[in-house]
Amino acid sequence: MGKLEASFASLLKARKIAPQQAKYHPTVRETYASLEAARRRLPDSFLAYGSWLTSQT
Repeated sequence: MGKLEASFASLLKARKIAPQQAKYHPTVRETYASLEAARRRLPDSFLAYGSWLTSQT
């Protein structure tokens, strides 16, 4: 809906509250994929979140 920063802030909050659930939840992954298309307008920490999301540990 065009609220990129707010969406990313929600992903970060989910990670802080419940990292295991956030990492493997399909909606988190879908949201991240949608935001990735618009990443030029997001902070560098967005890329770090993507690395964490796709890591195997």
